[in-house]
Amino acid sequence: MVVEGLLLIIPFLLVRKFCGGFHFQSPVLCGILSAALQFPCVFIKDRHGLGNNK
Repeated sequence: MVVEGLLLIIPFLLVRKFCGGFHFQSPVLCGILSAALQFPCVFIKDRHGLGNNK
């Protein structure tokens, strides 16, 4: 699951860095809300078995 996490986070960080978007005043708040937005994606993937080649 570490590889999947990195594959989710790296493109997200690159898009956010080079495309701009909504900015929070605190990097900590930004990190917390970014993780909160990514968690449902990972949860749904694991819950429904999406992307498994079994």
